Amino acid sequence: MQYDEIAQFVSGASTISPVDSPGSMSYTVICNGRPGPQPDLIVSFREPGAMLDEEIVKLAKEIHGDLVPESTCHGNVEGADPPLSIYSMPYLRGSCCIEVLAFQIEIDPDEEAKHGVFVKHLARYFARCWSSSRSVDRQTQAEK
Repeated sequence: MQYDEIAQFVSGASTISPVDSPGSMSYTVICNGRPGPQPDLIVSFREPGAMLDEEIVKLAKEIHGDLVPESTCHGNVEGADPPLSIYSMPYLRGSCCIEVLAFQIEIDPDEEAKHGVFVKHLARYFARCWSSSRSVDRQTQAEK
């Protein structure tokens, strides 16, 4: 079974399209046209080095709340080499950081305002991380 077919089976979507900025250790698609009121989904096939750490996701949710989407692991792709885990999560619309930070020599006032808002959002994000810091014992640090 092809990965797009697996994504379609997992999501129940009618159309599958790859994300604009793929990861180096994953294949990720957007699943549109799902039945019912559910939002579109992202389905991601991830190598072992890119698996989602449930403890990190839990910590991110504690710090950032609803900004962190719920993720579901659907097991592994049978016979894949390297092994691939299948994850899904709601599709959060917007532009990825790489696209937003594209180099421009001149910037019009509207775009400059958008960049200003983006920088403020990043500052708030990192401030929440800093103000919600957690201590980690030495054994946990050694395991990571």
